[in-house]
Amino acid sequence: MQENQEDTDAQKAALKEMIDSFFRFAQTPVPWNGVVNDGVATVFHNMLTETAKCSRALSFVPRPSGGPASVVWLAAQLAGLGYRNIQKKMSITCAKKAVQNFPLRFSVGIHGRCRFAVRAMGMKQAVLGAFFGLFGLAAPCADLTARPWPPESHCSDCSTLQFGGLEMRFSARTMGRFFVPASGQPFVTLVPSDQALPQGPVLQAREAQALRKRYQRLQIFEQHRIGTPLAFYELLGDGSHKHPGLDIARKAESIADAVAYERFQKGSLTAIRIRHSDPRLAIAYLFTDSQDTYYMVSGDMPESLWNQWLSNLRSASIP
Repeated sequence: MQENQEDTDAQKAALKEMIDSFFRFAQTPVPWNGVVNDGVATVFHNMLTETAKCSRALSFVPRPSGGPASVVWLAAQLAGLGYRNIQKKMSITCAKKAVQNFPLRFSVGIHGRCRFAVRAMGMKQAVLGAFFGLFGLAAPCADLTARPWPPESHCSDCSTLQFGGLEMRFSARTMGRFFVPASGQPFVTLVPSDQALPQGPVLQAREAQALRKRYQRLQIFEQHRIGTPLAFYELLGDGSHKHPGLDIARKAESIADAVAYERFQKGSLTAIRIRHSDPRLAIAYLFTDSQDTYYMVSGDMPESLWNQWLSNLRSASIP
């Protein structure tokens, strides 16, 4: 009886980590940059459909028309429901069916990585197999490399934008407009003068507490005695730390397959950038001296724009 209870706890924990990682990916505003295609929208739709069979939290999952807009809609569904709401109403038996069915559907989009005999496994192996199949096992880590902060540039015609604790200055020659939604979680889309919405990098605030909760089951903050998001991302860039939990986090944070993992620092400001071969998939995190909030910018930001943005970036008090 005790052994069965331990298996059930392990199953729940593995299922939570799998859903949690999907949530992290779903809440990354990459779709605004037109990167995510209809195939990824299908992946989200399949996951939601399988989950809907088990949970009253998802009673109806319509199929969007496809393309990046579909993924924005599906990501909003995931973010709005919350994995706790889904887990709370999902039995282990029903979760087994969802997890067993989902990897087989997902395998089409990831070149066969998940083509393994899920149905031949037990419940614990099926959940863990699906999770590790999606996010990989021990993956090579891109070590965090120190890069110089660009020198401050003179900008007499710049306009100032403050978002939370960040103050930014942009020239009209490089930035055409800023887009801020009227409702929902606030973010700013930076629209270069030669582009139009919905293109352009997206800047949004993140909560430190949410990051800790996301990886709570992996005990990364506790085991490595770190207390801030900056320390977390620095730890992921230290290849000397080998641990299955860190490998999962590196994969979930798209560090394992990055072409470069870079750190910039100027006074109380620190920027960590995750670069990929496709520049539209780049993600950067900005840290101030705030212990509760940090910032994420995602999407294609050419090196010239990145350097200009950093050179005129300051930490500012919130009015």
